[in-house]
Amino acid sequence: MRTRALVGISASALLLAGCTSANDADAPDPTAAPTETVTETATETTPPADPNDLPGEPSFFGPEEGAELAIVGVDHEGSAPLFARPGADSLAEIDPLATGLIATGVNRTLDDGSTWFGIVDPSDDSREGWIAAQELAYLGSTDDVTSEVIADIGRIEGNDITEIGESVADVYTSEEPPSRVVQTAPGTTGDLHEVTFDVIGLGDDSVLGYRLVVFGMEEAGTLALRTVERTVLCARGVTNDGLCV
Repeated sequence: MRTRALVGISASALLLAGCTSANDADAPDPTAAPTETVTETATETTPPADPNDLPGEPSFFGPEEGAELAIVGVDHEGSAPLFARPGADSLAEIDPLATGLIATGVNRTLDDGSTWFGIVDPSDDSREGWIAAQELAYLGSTDDVTSEVIADIGRIEGNDITEIGESVADVYTSEEPPSRVVQTAPGTTGDLHEVTFDVIGLGDDSVLGYRLVVFGMEEAGTLALRTVERTVLCARGVTNDGLCV
């Protein structure tokens, strides 16, 4: 009789334990943190163009990946077009004085002889495209060349700063090949009058040209040359010291 009682008690205990476990499993844990459902939305990106699908042929002339370039030789009233493909499918217009453009290292030459550099514009959500090689250069060192200019043409006067700037630009042009002189920033007035000109094409395979920032000041009612800053524009590359290579 005693043995049967123990067996009965054991069976009852197991039954209660089973019921307790089942109920505990169904009951929520009051200390558990709520579960968050996260929905990930895929971001649409445009992959870089496959070089094999691009027009023309790979160019052996051009910047390496990561090189920093600037727009040069583009009139201040215009812009440098950024294309989706070399010479085709316009994407945007780049400011004539834009700097900090990063080369992708992919460069193409088309059947018409034009060369195009792949670039990334970090200033606008890292947009990527193509710009004509003739509108890009490396920025070299910047120097004050006022004394050099005055020694050549004197402290000239003019009706406005643009007229003075043109005279300064003529100091740095070459006759053969003939240089291209482009006003790349509008003339401004104030305590100092200011204008920018690019002189492009010097017949040098290293130095492409110069960027000249010309300042003038009114003295006794006459606008005269004050100072000139010259930045070297490099065609093939630039050292850490700002020298063209």
